[in-house]
Amino acid sequence: MYVIICDGVALSYGSDEILHNISFSVNAGDKVGVIGVNGAGKSSLFSIIRGELEPTSGNVYVSNGIKIGILEQINDSHRFGCSIIDAALEPFERLIKLESDIELMRQKIEAGDESVVNAYTSAHEKYISGGGNEYLAKTKSMLAKFGFPQEETLREADSLSGGQKTKLLLVKLLLSDPDVLLLDEPTNHLDTSACEWLEDFVSASGKTFMIISHDRYFLDKVTDHTLEIRKGTAQMYIGNYSVFREKRKSLEAAQLKHYQLQQKEIARLEAFIAQQRQWNREKNIRAAESRQKTIDKMVKIDKPVEREKSVTFSISSSGSASRDVLSVRGLTMSYPGHDLFTGLGFELHKGDRLFIYGPNGCGKSTLLKIITGRETQKSGVFELGY
Repeated sequence: MYVIICDGVALSYGSDEILHNISFSVNAGDKVGVIGVNGAGKSSLFSIIRGELEPTSGNVYVSNGIKIGILEQINDSHRFGCSIIDAALEPFERLIKLESDIELMRQKIEAGDESVVNAYTSAHEKYISGGGNEYLAKTKSMLAKFGFPQEETLREADSLSGGQKTKLLLVKLLLSDPDVLLLDEPTNHLDTSACEWLEDFVSASGKTFMIISHDRYFLDKVTDHTLEIRKGTAQMYIGNYSVFREKRKSLEAAQLKHYQLQQKEIARLEAFIAQQRQWNREKNIRAAESRQKTIDKMVKIDKPVEREKSVTFSISSSGSASRDVLSVRGLTMSYPGHDLFTGLGFELHKGDRLFIYGPNGCGKSTLLKIITGRETQKSGVFELGY
């Protein structure tokens, strides 16, 4: 059963065409990897599917009763304006409001007001059937799975790291229980344990997923379809990222071969036409016109689109430098009520490559900000070599 159909969707901003005649369908239970270079229009396509962005032309059809949820890309500046637990509970706002109404009616009944008894009974039944007895425990359990122990859930969500904020938004999305989940770069900022949990969840889930990602390993593990957006157009392939790459390679080779054969045939016919016209006799002119009609009736094969060039850059040398590159000694950093690291120390020498590993919120990005002068440590020193 189709849950999403895109029919001839196009998106332009003035003369800048982002998407052109995009058509594909997604069945219930499909797990679609959406790939393409930065700026290809992947996130814009998600906005169109959700109805937040109006396409220039074309239509998107979503099956009746289908609820779509999205995990959008965020950065450190994303703001919640509440505690971790309150942010996670947002999908249950109606239940929480109903809970409050029930309590007010209960107080009125205890005070002798029997006029609200029927309303109280009806509201209580809705509360129970809607999961009122489970939503709080369910939320706390989901937070714990993503590394938010109960003792930290009263902490302000805005104090979290980028990775922790991504995990909190993912918790909210999963608790809202949509039928279709649109995930925009879900593994960005996530630590290893969260990535592994997400892989297992998506793989085991019967829900429908569309996942924008540049993480080919994640896509290989969780997707069964691949939608490539390339130079404004889209092509759906059956299979994960690795299968897609092989299929695309074969298709491009076949298309190039057919294109070259057709161009060779067109060149042969055009040479014949030129020769006949040179002789300029009636039968030669008729022969030339006949071959020209043959060319005109051909369904022209497009030349395969060239691959986008890979990003390249170079880092020039600053000249002579000492063997000792960086010395970190006794580095300590904390925020009110939250310690990141204490007494951190290490040495980096010329040619070293250092991998910084740890769970979300342990201070990895903060360490880099301190070393680059964008934040100030509580104590300890770091020195750059000559």
